[in-house]
Amino acid sequence: MSFLLDKCTLKVYNQDIIDSCLPFDCDNRDLNDFFIKDAIKYASQLLGKSYCFTLDESPNTIVCAFTISNDSIKVLATGGFSSKEGGDSRFKN
Repeated sequence: MSFLLDKCTLKVYNQDIIDSCLPFDCDNRDLNDFFIKDAIKYASQLLGKSYCFTLDESPNTIVCAFTISNDSIKVLATGGFSSKEGGDSRFKN
């Protein structure tokens, strides 16, 4: 990871980055399509936020891109749960 920390800058992946940088290509057609066509829509729908690292010596070169997804895992409580108590009784002090 020192390459990214020493030679790159973390940026929010947005339309300005898309317009000012060379096309991102990670040799995976689905991922390339996502970052070219869908990442901005994905963010506008609050499904996730994308970021990229660009080279300091060539700021129009994207080295890597990734998306942090807004999601959750829902757990159904069993045994001892009462909505009147406001939660699962197993977790009461």
